[in-house]
Amino acid sequence: MDAYVFAGSSGEEVTVEVNSKDFDTKLEVFDSDNNSLAVNDDRDGQNYNSLVVVRLPETGQYTVVVTSANKGEVGKYSLAGRVASP
Repeated sequence: MDAYVFAGSSGEEVTVEVNSKDFDTKLEVFDSDNNSLAVNDDRDGQNYNSLVVVRLPETGQYTVVVTSANKGEVGKYSLAGRVASP
């Protein structure tokens, strides 16, 4: 499991994407109180990479967690994020 913290502003739409050829990814975004705002295991039945889109409810710190959907799987991955202002 890897965690990445970022600062966000209320109303921003954040898109986070993780891709791997090594394992089945799982992606989750948490607010500063550790509440899950968005989670995705597979984009669809053919694509085992993950994508979440979440509108931030308030200004503050957020955490993106990348892990495997299957216990024990590890490997390399790429992580990308985009922010759209309200």
